[in-house]
Amino acid sequence: MNQKLRVLFERALEVEPVPPTGELAREAMAGGAALRRRRRLVTGGTAACLVTIAAVLVALNLTPTSREPVPPVVAAGALMPSADATCERQ
Repeated sequence: MNQKLRVLFERALEVEPVPPTGELAREAMAGGAALRRRRRLVTGGTAACLVTIAAVLVALNLTPTSREPVPPVVAAGALMPSADATCERQ
């Protein structure tokens, strides 16, 4: 039975991928550091964009408008001549 288990174990190991060479812990730490750096850059960029958008909105709302109000546009139908006084509505 011991020999049978050894054969089964060797077959299972044949399918496993070869572990990478080098120090696994050092590679994992370098990958984690790169991931944290990327997250910080994305977070900082997002924060900078939000602050810029907020500053622009505040600046646009605080800018005084020194222009005179625009007169309303008169519709073309309002300029039509009035109907004859003898006309009656039915």
